[in-house]
Amino acid sequence: GRIADAATDDMAAMLLTNPPWRELFFIWLQGNIQDPRMPLQLLLKLKQSPVPATAAEFGPYVTLLINNKLYDLAYGAWLQSLDAEQLAHAGFIYNGAFDYPPASYPFAFEWSLKPGSGVIVDMVTLENANRALMIKFGPGRADFKPVSQMTMLMPGNYTLTVEAQGFRKLVR
Repeated sequence: GRIADAATDDMAAMLLTNPPWRELFFIWLQGNIQDPRMPLQLLLKLKQSPVPATAAEFGPYVTLLINNKLYDLAYGAWLQSLDAEQLAHAGFIYNGAFDYPPASYPFAFEWSLKPGSGVIVDMVTLENANRALMIKFGPGRADFKPVSQMTMLMPGNYTLTVEAQGFRKLVR
């Protein structure tokens, strides 16, 4: 990370060759950079390359920024990780209709569906071809982890509209 701070263009040239340590490079940046914008410069160069940056490379950088309370930069970096179609659907709540499966890397600005014992949380397709969030509790105690998503909103009044439907299967 410190070498990249000093020689960003040289590091970009090395990363463009897709070395086997490229993904780990972005993981190990935590605590090893002085300019928090430097990794974004590298990731944007990679995004335009024949071997573009992956979610597993953008993800640790976005997490690093959030951990350091650089939320605006983190949000901008996350937006850069999206493809054109996903970017067109980015709004106050990303993927509010659950059109996209969970990302391979758990970005804070996307749905966090954490597993727990006695509960299944998943995005499913309904009979009418719409998608929905399914939360299914099994028998006994459930260790339910909240479904969450970090958002970036300007101060103001907002309305969150949710459609919910419960199902109960009676066993006799």
